[in-house]
Amino acid sequence: MSGEAISSAILTIASIICAFSFVSVVYPSVISAGDPIVSRTNAMGDQILTDFEILHETTAAEGLEVHIWVKNVGPKGISSGLIQRSDLFLGRSENLKGYHMTRMEVWLLAGTTQ
Repeated sequence: MSGEAISSAILTIASIICAFSFVSVVYPSVISAGDPIVSRTNAMGDQILTDFEILHETTAAEGLEVHIWVKNVGPKGISSGLIQRSDLFLGRSENLKGYHMTRMEVWLLAGTTQ
């Protein structure tokens, strides 16, 4: 009878050790799998909280240049890194022309060089 009790105790302890080992290996993987989702959610939240409004616009150089003054009206600040990666679209919704930023405060028509 005591042999069965010792065998049961050893198997129970071994099972508990295996379970803890499994959890200690799998748990960090499960937690780190959610990090990209949380990070992307935070980035999307920042994008939703940033907004700007056009204050004034004017043309110069025979209509070849457009000067636009904008103001951040969103509750979240817009970093300079975000501004440098931004694009500008001008025109009617059915005929938009895309411009990409080449350096701070200068956009060129997509596909052209300076």
